[in-house]
Amino acid sequence: MKTISKFYNLLIKDSLYRNAIYLMLSIGVMAVLGFFFWIINARLYSAEQVGIGTTLISIMTLISSFSILGLGNGLIRYLPTSERKNKKINTSFTIVALMSILISVIYLIFLKTFSPKLLFHLSFGSSNDTAFGSNISGLNSPPNHSIIFSYSSCEGSLIISIKL
Repeated sequence: MKTISKFYNLLIKDSLYRNAIYLMLSIGVMAVLGFFFWIINARLYSAEQVGIGTTLISIMTLISSFSILGLGNGLIRYLPTSERKNKKINTSFTIVALMSILISVIYLIFLKTFSPKLLFHLSFGSSNDTAFGSNISGLNSPPNHSIIFSYSSCEGSLIISIKL
C-alpha cells in the first residue's frame, strides 16, 4: 500500500507525468466518443453517405499531414534557441497555409482521377455570383470573374463562389 501511495504522489507532483496522464486520458475519451459517433452515423445515414463522410475526413487528414511539412518538430527543435520566435511561428503558419492551399488545389484538379464519387465541378468564367451562390443581377453591372465550386447530390447542393 505504501508503494502505491508513493507512486501516486510521484505522479501528482511531477508535471511531466501529470501532463502525460492528461494526454492519455484525452486520447481515450476521444476514441470512445469517436466510436459512438460512428455508431450513431451508421444508424442515421446510408452506407454510401457514411463512406463519403469517412473519405472526406481521411482526405482532410491526409492533406493536413502533408501540409505541415514537419514544421511542428522543427519548431520544437529550433524555437527555444531562436531570437525571433514570433517570426519563426508566423513564417511556419504562412508556409503551412500556403501548402494547404496548394495541395488542396492539386487534389481538386486531379479529383476525377483520385475519387470520382466526390467530383466537384470547377468552372471559370464570368458570373455575378457572390459568396454562398446567391445571385445578384443588375442592369448595368459588369460581370465579375469568379471560380465556382459546386457539389450536388440527391439531398441538395453546395455552391461556393470566389470572386477574383
